[in-house]
Amino acid sequence: MKCFLIALLALQALDVTARKCKRRETAIVPQTPVPEAGEAEIENVGEVEEAPAVGQELRGPFNEITSCAVPGTYAVTFDDGPDALTPGILDSLAKAEIPATFFVVGQEVNNRSDIVERALAEGHQIGSHSFSHLNYNDLAAQGNVEAIENDIRRGVETVEELLGKRPTAFRTPFFAINAQVQQVTEKLGLSLTFRL
Repeated sequence: MKCFLIALLALQALDVTARKCKRRETAIVPQTPVPEAGEAEIENVGEVEEAPAVGQELRGPFNEITSCAVPGTYAVTFDDGPDALTPGILDSLAKAEIPATFFVVGQEVNNRSDIVERALAEGHQIGSHSFSHLNYNDLAAQGNVEAIENDIRRGVETVEELLGKRPTAFRTPFFAINAQVQQVTEKLGLSLTFRL
C-alpha cells in the first residue's frame, strides 16, 4: 500500500498525467500488447511535502537502469507484493489504463500466484524483488555473499517457475546496492533497477 500511495502522491504532487512509458525488454512483458495510448488523470489522494525526482535516467557502476525513453512520461512501479492490496491496485490501474511494473517478492509469489498471473495478463511487467526481502547491506557487512546470491536466485526462479519466463529486472529490498549485489546480479544476468 505504501508504494502504491507514494506513486500516486508523487504524480499528484507533480500535477502530471500518467502516460505509458516506453519500456525496454528488462522484465517479463505480457504476450498481449499494451495499448499505445493510455492517458488518465490521477485522482487526488492527498498532498506530499516533497515529490521525488522523476523522469531522470539513473546510471551507475551496475547493469543499465532503464528509464522512460519519451520525455514527459513516467514509470509506475510497485515493490513488496503481491499482497492483499494488489488486486485493488490492479483494478485502479486498469480503470486508468496505466501499465506498471511489479517487483515481486518470491515468498509472496508462492502465496498469491493468481495475483501475479493476473498482473501479467493485464499487461503489466513483472520483475523480481528477492525471495525473502533481506537487507543485502547487512548481509554484505557480514561477508555473506552466498546468502545474497541464494535470495536473489530463489526470487528469480520463483517467478520463472510460475510464469514460464525469467524476469531480467531486479530491484533490491531497501534499495541496498553494494559491490556484492552488483557482482551477483551481473552473474545472474539481471538488470539492477534502482528507482525510475
